[in-house]
Amino acid sequence: MTASLNHQGSWRNFQTSLSISPKQSEAINSKVEFSLRRNKVNALVTLTTPYEQLKTFEATLNHQGGITSFNTETTVNYNEKKMAASLNHQGSWRNFQTSFNISPKHYETINGKVEFSLSGNDVNALASLTTPYEPLKLFEVTFNHRGEITSFNTDATVNYNEKKMTASLNHQGSWRNFQTSLNISPKQSE
Repeated sequence: MTASLNHQGSWRNFQTSLSISPKQSEAINSKVEFSLRRNKVNALVTLTTPYEQLKTFEATLNHQGGITSFNTETTVNYNEKKMAASLNHQGSWRNFQTSFNISPKHYETINGKVEFSLSGNDVNALASLTTPYEPLKLFEVTFNHRGEITSFNTDATVNYNEKKMTASLNHQGSWRNFQTSLNISPKQSE
């Protein structure tokens, strides 16, 4: 059996490789690369073996940006089977958009997003998820609120595989003299 280990760099930027040969004609090789810079992280891990159960493995991580604007992508390849995922975020806690996608197989994608806006007394929000799988093709929730405590309108919609339910709440007046209405309606798209 022979083995070799090579490491270069600091904890913020390094490359490490390991090779083990249990037999003369067999080798297990691995490599790790890592880089951390201001608002940027890159990492790579690879493994190759002579064994059918785990011939090849590779994982990557790439992140760029700060807390209010970033993009992160990752991939995993295992014996030529690939999975990928990404996350993107733009904005502050008062006004942001966040989206993700996951591809568990090269022909399938799961997508999601969240949008949120808070401006004075007005709130708008949307969350959605789409998948290639029949039990959950689409799930979406929207929420909109306009006005203050004595005069407001609030609307919400839930959409599950094109089956929608909506709710509207309208309020006018103070606690002594007010008019409030609530309307809930399930709808199924044609």
